[in-house]
Amino acid sequence: MVRLAIGAIGASFVITQYHTSVMLAPNVVGTANATAAGWGNLGGGVTQMVMPLLFTAFVSMGAGAAWGWRMAMFVPGVALFIAGIAYFFLTKDTADGNLTSFAQKASSASKPTPLPDSGKRILGSLPR
Repeated sequence: MVRLAIGAIGASFVITQYHTSVMLAPNVVGTANATAAGWGNLGGGVTQMVMPLLFTAFVSMGAGAAWGWRMAMFVPGVALFIAGIAYFFLTKDTADGNLTSFAQKASSASKPTPLPDSGKRILGSLPR
């Protein structure tokens, strides 16, 4: 279960990079992706400082060590749950503009291009 959770957290980086690439103009995508990655790394570093402080605070309030670390893990869980709800209600999943015209442009631009001769030879030699 822990590996699954770590994988899901790691996958969120990819989602963020895709989201910023799709939602922002080409002239600022690189900066946006770098900023998003930087904030992610900053979050990892801050976690290394804040979680021991939360643990110490819970232990100093009378929780034992066995419960202190569990309570410390509960705090970011609640914060992320609230952030997820806020993200759901306060953001949009499409860029500004006429979505119908975007779809028409995308469908006309995504027509398949013929394979070069070398590609046809390679694909034609594969077993079927």
